[in-house]
Amino acid sequence: MIQNDEELLTALEQVVAYLEHPPTPGSGADRSFGDLMHDIETYRPTAPSEAPARRDLRLQAETLTVRAATLLRERAERMHSEPFTIPGDGHGVGPTTGAPRG
Repeated sequence: MIQNDEELLTALEQVVAYLEHPPTPGSGADRSFGDLMHDIETYRPTAPSEAPARRDLRLQAETLTVRAATLLRERAERMHSEPFTIPGDGHGVGPTTGAPRG
């Protein structure tokens, strides 16, 4: 759970890193990415401040948010544009019972 602006900035930097090098769908890293996105979405600052340091953090957060949104959109486009293929050797197709192929 994100509790302050500094943690929000760190979380946004992690999102950008995830999106620049996307984790394998369904992996632990992918689930962590989803949790991180949820934490960012639910974060609400407790006391807005206009102090210069806070404004700098907000500006950095806005920049990272825009970058993350762009990378997320590109990732979604890639996922939808990649054709579904069946492996040429047939491995991984059909029911898998754990029995060796023979």
